[in-house]
Amino acid sequence: MCADLPADPSLPYAEVGAVLEAAGRIGLTCHVNPDPDALGSLLAMHHGLAQLGCSVVSSFPRPFRLSPGLAWLPGTAELVPPDDFPERVDVLMTFDAADLDRLHEFRHHADLAGTVVVVDHHRTNTGFGAHHLIDPHAASSGNVVAALLETMHVELTPPIATCLYAALAADTGRFSFRADAATFAYAARLVAAGADGALVAARIWGAAPLAALRLLGEVLVRMEHDCELSFVSSYVTNLDLQAHGVDRADIEDFVETLRRVRDAEVACLFRELVDGRVKASLRGRGAVDLGGIAAALGGGGHHDAAGFDAESFETAREQVRAALDPRLRAED
Repeated sequence: MCADLPADPSLPYAEVGAVLEAAGRIGLTCHVNPDPDALGSLLAMHHGLAQLGCSVVSSFPRPFRLSPGLAWLPGTAELVPPDDFPERVDVLMTFDAADLDRLHEFRHHADLAGTVVVVDHHRTNTGFGAHHLIDPHAASSGNVVAALLETMHVELTPPIATCLYAALAADTGRFSFRADAATFAYAARLVAAGADGALVAARIWGAAPLAALRLLGEVLVRMEHDCELSFVSSYVTNLDLQAHGVDRADIEDFVETLRRVRDAEVACLFRELVDGRVKASLRGRGAVDLGGIAAALGGGGHHDAAGFDAESFETAREQVRAALDPRLRAED
């Protein structure tokens, strides 16, 4: 394994590579509403398997649409709608999904597949599937994909490097955490292979619809700050999205703006889902294990970035406050 590749070398990459190379039909999928890590990991693997001459088909759960910030990534044109995904594949690979529920309708395909390979970096992964490439110490799921592709002697082409760079940049908060020497060495390797870091940043995070920025203004106005808990929060409803004509993908980064509040160790954006339930997106500065909080509430994530679903705004707020209360007090 390459020394500048930050992934656990003890994982069974060779075993999984042999399973893939022997398979007749390979299916790739990731969690619902894919972020750059989930989508970038999937697309990089799709490119790699195609390079090896494997039969591969890729998709992700409904709603089957990508924001402009992700739709440009190399390989998205190869994605097929869920209805066109074969009911049974010899191998189903999942990316960045900590449990089967995150696969939505593709859980059915997992049940029917000859075998399931799980690629992930969430410590809350439930261990579903038969073959596990799960490295909770990896900066992104893309890191694990990179290690697997290297083991399979796949050439690191510009499209693959671009997808992996997007995965890495996203799950390091654009290199604002997990910003160690190994991460930058890996990023440098991807750039040397053809990834354009400036282009990735500009396409994914550098532009937003005017309507989304206007909605962000409202979200900031309604922001609440709990000094005792060092906690800041705000919310977005379905009516907000309809009134502003904003897509759900365009509000994914709103919580990062809340995270910038200097006097708050934890930030949370409560977002109403299509079915009326509420998603709580948590971000922190290191003082609180948000992944542990989210896991206890039925969700998951990482130490400084996690989330969970609740039945209502009120329930979600109460759950977060109750979880924070014994763990965090603002400094005088």
